[in-house]
Amino acid sequence: MSVTPAARPSRRLLGWSATSLPVAPLLLVGVFLGPHGVAVLSESALAAVDPAVPVALAALGILIGLEFGERRAGAPPGRASGGGLAVVTVAVVAAGLVAAATRGPALEMAPWLFALLCGICAASSLTLPGRSLPEPRRQTDALVEAEVAAAIAAGAAVLTYVRREAPAPAALLLAQNVGVAAVLGLAGWLLARRTTSTTERRVFVMATLLLVGGAADFLASSPLFAGLCAGLLWQRLGGTSREVLQRETLYVQHPFVVLVLLVAGARTDLSPLTLSLAAAYVSLRTVTRFAGGALLHRLAPTTSRDLRFELVSPGVFGVAFALSVARAVAGPAASEPSVLSVVVAGTVAADVLARFVVAREVSA
Repeated sequence: MSVTPAARPSRRLLGWSATSLPVAPLLLVGVFLGPHGVAVLSESALAAVDPAVPVALAALGILIGLEFGERRAGAPPGRASGGGLAVVTVAVVAAGLVAAATRGPALEMAPWLFALLCGICAASSLTLPGRSLPEPRRQTDALVEAEVAAAIAAGAAVLTYVRREAPAPAALLLAQNVGVAAVLGLAGWLLARRTTSTTERRVFVMATLLLVGGAADFLASSPLFAGLCAGLLWQRLGGTSREVLQRETLYVQHPFVVLVLLVAGARTDLSPLTLSLAAAYVSLRTVTRFAGGALLHRLAPTTSRDLRFELVSPGVFGVAFALSVARAVAGPAASEPSVLSVVVAGTVAADVLARFVVAREVSA
């Protein structure tokens, strides 16, 4: 079927924009440079850059909070659909991986927990959370942002429950994370409001990112969730401080994304069992996302037909959450096959598949 130029997907085979990011190449470079490759990123090198990882994760969460909390006139409804699609993706991928994990060799992590964490990682298609400020929003932005926000919140709840192993302590830890992120976010907003120097503003924003990410890491919680809370607060408070905080966080977005992808790739071990589970992961995710996009287009004809292709793309947030899982949960989470290794391998396959499908659709 031919596609008119106006309807063709805008994703390039290799690009760098709010809708196109070389996810698979960066992950593969990390695998090649990591301890299981040529060991340029050795264990000691990874330990040296490890303190920067929660800061990068918090920055990505902040940008999602700023975008998700923003209300624009004329923005199409999509948050409810995004949340619903995220729930369906988690359910389908988790159920399929539970069946695959129980039939294969025994995992050190409980199969239901392993499958649930992988399912949460699958419920995202957003590449870069922040746009250049003059860049217009796309029709599907509200949907994919809602997916990511729901996945981050659900992931934080699961991580805190696993860490505390009881509902009450887990709820207390989650509340502490929200409270600390809100206090630090408010402090950063006030500092940005009272400062006129560009250099001082940049220093204050970086200090806020360091504190939000570091505090979440100290609490063994999710830096993504802490950043999401801070970003939502900044969006709610508004004013020129919000614009400053958003602009300065966007300034460091690309280096932080590269850091997350390279570190995640370097910590990946592509064992046969990992690859088999990754094959199940990407198959379940692709079918669910493609079918979900087609169904949303049928229910809402104004939605672009290319939505199903956009939803197949894995984005960066699944890898980011898997990296936070590897940091927050010790023991079985660090054993192979780990959630991080399966998600990284599945993300590489899904990204290559998405680009191949889009390229065929554009050339048809």
